[in-house]
Amino acid sequence: MKDLISSILNGRLESQLKKLVAQKTPARKIIIEGPIKNTDLKGFSTDKLRLCILTIHMKWQIQVIMSQSLADTVNWIHLLVEFRKNRQPVICPNYRSVSRPFVGLGRFRRQHDSGPLPLQMKALARIPGLGQAKASSLLELFGSIHQIRTRRIRDLPQVEGIGTKLAERILGYLE
Repeated sequence: MKDLISSILNGRLESQLKKLVAQKTPARKIIIEGPIKNTDLKGFSTDKLRLCILTIHMKWQIQVIMSQSLADTVNWIHLLVEFRKNRQPVICPNYRSVSRPFVGLGRFRRQHDSGPLPLQMKALARIPGLGQAKASSLLELFGSIHQIRTRRIRDLPQVEGIGTKLAERILGYLE
């Protein structure tokens, strides 16, 4: 959230949005991470910030996902990857009707390492053709999903077993 406010104040947000729109990808998304705190607003009202977020969605036609934390962001990425794999919307009044890969994130964290990297590896490993070994190698080389998202297609084949087509697929799932 702090980065979004900083980007708005220094004018960087508009140039970032122009670059994103210029990519001509069919489903552009941004994830805004962190709760809205009055201490972070730097003179913005909460309504003005919400108006900026609404403008991103309406004017720029970019889907905005609000995330509360890194773990929540990873959970969103899991869901986006699952959605792309199944190619069908997840609309259900009863949560039991959805395959439940991400419900119980707290239990998942207790069963695995408490740090965010296991969550990120699980998210990456769900991309078709990637698997856990290559996901682990990507995270070892680049450090995080965020860092992977900032790379170019030609950077990812540094990991053994990742060619140009898989690199395109990975970045496509993470955009």
